Amino acid sequence: MIYQRINKTLSIYGICSRRKAELLIRDKKVLVNGIIATIGMKVDPEKDIIIVNGKRISKLKLKSQLLLLNKPKYVITSCSDNKGRKTILDLLPYQYQKGFFPIGRLDYQSRGALLITNDGDLCYKLSHPKFEHKKTYIVKLDKEIDNNSLDLWRSGVNLDGRDTLSCFIQLVSTNSQKTVLKIVMKEGRNRQIRRIAAHLGFKVKDLKRISFGNFSLGNLIEGDWKIVKSYPI
Repeated sequence: MIYQRINKTLSIYGICSRRKAELLIRDKKVLVNGIIATIGMKVDPEKDIIIVNGKRISKLKLKSQLLLLNKPKYVITSCSDNKGRKTILDLLPYQYQKGFFPIGRLDYQSRGALLITNDGDLCYKLSHPKFEHKKTYIVKLDKEIDNNSLDLWRSGVNLDGRDTLSCFIQLVSTNSQKTVLKIVMKEGRNRQIRRIAAHLGFKVKDLKRISFGNFSLGNLIEGDWKIVKSYPI
């Protein structure tokens, strides 16, 4: 008999990430042996009957799978969209739609490397800030950038009352009409690059993530995807 937290169980069985599991539990959409689950509840997945959104989870653990997608612009990083916009799952074959979800986010207007999995535990290990996975971006700004703005960006600026972490920035090119930067960062707040740029007086014209941790786009064509066969973390 092995007891483990209910949110971990849901992630291991590929139902959702741990964070999403907590939301489902708070919304009272998870039952254990007919009782509404609570945060921190421990279960024995081999014996307990666990219902999520009205469906019993399988006792057979799904095979952990990881996909790398080169996300185009104007595609939602979500499994569904109430406005009817195209989602990342629409770019995948049917067999990779049910039970799969994105690791982290890329906003609607951004493109590039996005990891997708059916393994909630893997999602946690790749997305939680404490693991400090580096992400690399190529960013195009609307005008020339000065050294003072670069230094401020590198050292961190205040967003929502908290300073952003320092990051690596390489100036690829700059002139009166545009600037191209290569940015490597461990942090991933909501629309962080766009918000820092706006804070410093710039507008992001293009944002492409070229790598996430050990996973790089390489020659993967925009809109295409591939199975990641091995993924040391």
